[in-house]
Amino acid sequence: EIVVAQINLPNDLLATEGVWLSFWASLTVGTAGVSILTRIRRDSLTGTAIAASGATTATAAQLVDRAIEGFDTAPSFPNEVYVVTMTVASASAASTISALEFSALVV
Repeated sequence: EIVVAQINLPNDLLATEGVWLSFWASLTVGTAGVSILTRIRRDSLTGTAIAASGATTATAAQLVDRAIEGFDTAPSFPNEVYVVTMTVASASAASTISALEFSALVV
């Protein structure tokens, strides 16, 4: 599992409901990769999971799109950070991300 994207929210925000998070990426699956697990986490690689995709089938060297959305009802301001992590199962070489978008909407 590695961090592929990060958002640091500004310190002067106030959330009354939470934070809506949306991620999309296009990637080429690494050698021998068979599935991809995508997560949005609070703070870091080991932080609380806000959303998880479950393992989705992938084929090595295939160009695929992955998307995930989540809603954090308990953000911690100031200095809230969100990361997106991916795990490519059985891969013997790194996958390559060619494009991505990661956004947060404070509600």
